[in-house]
Amino acid sequence: MDYVLPEDSQFEEFLQSGGTGEPVVLCHLLKFRERANYSNHPSAEPCSGRDAYNRYLNQATKYIELHGGVVLYRGKVASVLIGPESESWDEVLLVQFPSVETVTEMMGSDYYQAIGHHRLAGLKDTRLLTLYPGL
Repeated sequence: MDYVLPEDSQFEEFLQSGGTGEPVVLCHLLKFRERANYSNHPSAEPCSGRDAYNRYLNQATKYIELHGGVVLYRGKVASVLIGPESESWDEVLLVQFPSVETVTEMMGSDYYQAIGHHRLAGLKDTRLLTLYPGL
């Protein structure tokens, strides 16, 4: 099964995890579609899934930075050293935000909602892990 959006229960758990207002890093494991699926936005220029995601990220990065966030790392996955062979990823993306509240404020904004279709068009599957400093 492919995942692109969180379940309601997962989003609630995310909201509950950040009650202290501490910085949070979101770790994205990304698998792109071969061709972007713009069936809900037929006026979009056809492209690869990676290119559609790049459209999204180019616009989102500016907005992330306006909210005090920063892209820490983006890189291609060369191989899976430990894990099921059935689960492979194209890229890893690490983005740090000042708090969970910052993430939810950004995701709920009109601007973010207007660019989200590029993310959905480009991704075949993803995992999004919430990371906090310390042990």
